[in-house]
Amino acid sequence: MQSNSTNIISFVSNKLRFHFDIQVGENPLDFHIIDAKDKVKEVTYGLENLQGEMNHIIKEQEYQRGREDDYKQTSEDTNGNVLWWAIIQLLILASVGIWQIKHLKDFLIAKKVV
Repeated sequence: MQSNSTNIISFVSNKLRFHFDIQVGENPLDFHIIDAKDKVKEVTYGLENLQGEMNHIIKEQEYQRGREDDYKQTSEDTNGNVLWWAIIQLLILASVGIWQIKHLKDFLIAKKVV
């Protein structure tokens, strides 16, 4: 509050003017601080977004590793089964061959060719 007069006499004879400067609300904003806070919020949001994407990528990699392990185990089981099947076929073929040779020998002895 201020007056335009400094004299008491002029105070009585003249009209007294008052100037009121009223500020309502918060103090004026410092835009440098606001810009810095907004940039920090942007960077924070960006980091949170990147962390979410990294977590998603990590989960996807773990899922793919699990699928790869399952596929590897299935392949190893199949290879083992194929090996046993080949051994069984070889044993059957050898036993049939031995049986045929024995049967042919007995046949030739019975016919008195040998």
